[in-house]
Amino acid sequence: MSQVYWGNKETFEQFVKLRDQFAADPILRNHHSLHDMERGELMELGFQKLNRIMSTGMVKIDASNSIMIGHLLNNNLSTSLHSLMFELTVRYLSDDDQVREWLPKILQCKMIGNYCQTELGHGSNVQGLQTTATLDKETDEWVIHSPTV
Repeated sequence: MSQVYWGNKETFEQFVKLRDQFAADPILRNHHSLHDMERGELMELGFQKLNRIMSTGMVKIDASNSIMIGHLLNNNLSTSLHSLMFELTVRYLSDDDQVREWLPKILQCKMIGNYCQTELGHGSNVQGLQTTATLDKETDEWVIHSPTV
């Protein structure tokens, strides 16, 4: 059943290998009581885990591995949106020059980004967004108009 969940035998074996590596690591193993921690403590722990993964190189942090890493760390990795939204937005919505410039930095976590779709009057209801951004060529600034503010 695990192979069905992970999609194939190779991915499941990668999960088991990482699970064992994480369990043996004093920072990556899940020995913390996450439910008793405050937001700042959770963020600090998440960054400690990210630093450990990046410094050891045991796994590449990108969209293809983000869900697996999230499972292993009880969703306590501060880069989930970075990998699943920011990386993929740059990867698939940028031109070739932008991808060459920014994607390597994103994949090495030398540039960490996020992605957000929200509007004060509508939250994350993307279909209902009313806010517009118009470039004012005279001032070279964006003018934001939100009718619900």
